[in-house]
Amino acid sequence: MINTMKYLLTFVCGCLCGFVLFGFNEVNDELKQLQMYTEMQQYSLDQLRHEIADIQQEMIKK
Repeated sequence: MINTMKYLLTFVCGCLCGFVLFGFNEVNDELKQLQMYTEMQQYSLDQLRHEIADIQQEMIKK
């Protein structure tokens, strides 16, 4: 009876740990995707800033 309870408790703890680790892995993947998206947006913003600066310099020359 005690051995059965130990095995059952070990199985339940193992399942819980598996679900927690799987959840952390999913969250980590989502954070990586969000970071990549943010970096792409920052790159686009930097490109726009350079284009605006170029246009401003052209307008000053004229």
